[in-house]
Amino acid sequence: MRLSSLWLAAAASSALCTAAYGADPIIEAPVVDAAQPVAFDWTGGYVGVFAGIARAQTEATDLEGVEFDDSDSYTRDGLGGFGGLTLGYNFQHGSLVFGPELEAGYLSNQHLWQDIDQTQNQQPAMLTEYGPYAVAAGRAGFASDGVLFYGKAGGVLAHIRSGAGEFDGVGSEDEGGQWGFDGEEAGYGESARFGWALGGGVEMAVDANLSFKAEYLYMNFGTATYDGEVPDESPFTFDDDLHTAKIGLNYSF
Repeated sequence: MRLSSLWLAAAASSALCTAAYGADPIIEAPVVDAAQPVAFDWTGGYVGVFAGIARAQTEATDLEGVEFDDSDSYTRDGLGGFGGLTLGYNFQHGSLVFGPELEAGYLSNQHLWQDIDQTQNQQPAMLTEYGPYAVAAGRAGFASDGVLFYGKAGGVLAHIRSGAGEFDGVGSEDEGGQWGFDGEEAGYGESARFGWALGGGVEMAVDANLSFKAEYLYMNFGTATYDGEVPDESPFTFDDDLHTAKIGLNYSF
């Protein structure tokens, strides 16, 4: 009886060992995290080029009310092109992107309006001419990966030439006038004028270094007052502003 029990126990143990070694081993597959997309990083400096159109608007006011018979003031506007260079730096905190930006360029707006008053024999005119300009501003906005929506505000400096009053014709100015305006019956002058700028835009990354932007910027230069050759003889004020729209390409580094 004892021999049979020992035999049965040995047989059961052998069967268990055979089953254990014959079974395929269980290997757990390693857990691999899904690759996370890397958000675009706007941090760093950049340089760029841009070009666009500008609508210049001038309101000229005859302070003596002599040369503008129909009204004390007239407002005219005209289109021109502009272009230039950009230099800036972006800081990024989460989705918030902000930093300083400088732009410098040339405005081609040069307008002479000679239809402002048809009632006079010697018709008056208005002149507005722009030239080099520069903007020092700050940008701040919201980044959604490779797309940046931003606002922009700062100061602007531009060379502006202005004139209004009796127009004799270029080269035929009376009393030592300039740019076609009479020296005693017009006000004219030119200067570097300071103002403020406000606008916004959108910038889209093309690759790790290149980005394309579209931007609107309003510039206001306040009011300047100019006489002719005789001080206080025919003073005029000139209120000037610009509406600009540009596209540009930036290279970040």
